[in-house]
Amino acid sequence: MWAVLHLKAVLKGVGSGLHLKDAPKVTPSSTGIKKQDKAPKDGDKRRSHGAIDDVASTITFDGLTMIRKNFYIPNEVLIIASKRSDRVHAPPPGFIAVYEMTLRAGLRFPPAPELLEIFKACGVSLPQFLCRAITIIFGLTVFFQERGATLTVEYLSEICKFTNDIYGRVSCRNNKKWLDFSMHDPSKNWSSSFFFVKNEWGLPEKWGRLKELLDFPNIGE
Repeated sequence: MWAVLHLKAVLKGVGSGLHLKDAPKVTPSSTGIKKQDKAPKDGDKRRSHGAIDDVASTITFDGLTMIRKNFYIPNEVLIIASKRSDRVHAPPPGFIAVYEMTLRAGLRFPPAPELLEIFKACGVSLPQFLCRAITIIFGLTVFFQERGATLTVEYLSEICKFTNDIYGRVSCRNNKKWLDFSMHDPSKNWSSSFFFVKNEWGLPEKWGRLKELLDFPNIGE
């Protein structure tokens, strides 16, 4: 049921002809929003009855206890279950919303420094990244770490192109022909499995507008 992200890459100073089979696993791939358009400005989101972020979480207090255990969340990291009226795009002040699928993709607390740099550079909240995009980010992080390198914003901006739809959801496509992403996950209902984490890292909390990452055309050439 879990997807495996396969990466084939030729990165200058990192490796060549590499096929990563042990990348983070995740459920599931996202569906439901197909139309691509310019994202609205902050606080001016266009919403619809079928928006995938307009659902209540199904994670209970007991479920949150299991999540802390299964994903090794330290006791000093404060996590809370949402209320029925809470939505993923509007967490309580001082908290970030986190999908369970983001943990399955490889996120751990506290987040790695390179991930914090990437998320802050993008300028959007963590749940705005669709399943495929977040899996690619974590997979590339592991890919670099296993080869003694660090996935910086500069490298990521050369490898991937991030775009957002009219709801602010962030997707990812690769910029290079020599890089191949393939993943499959049949699981469903990931959009209703979220909770809140105390934001100790200065990450964006509210729904925001995706920033354009810097372009460094010489990297990886």
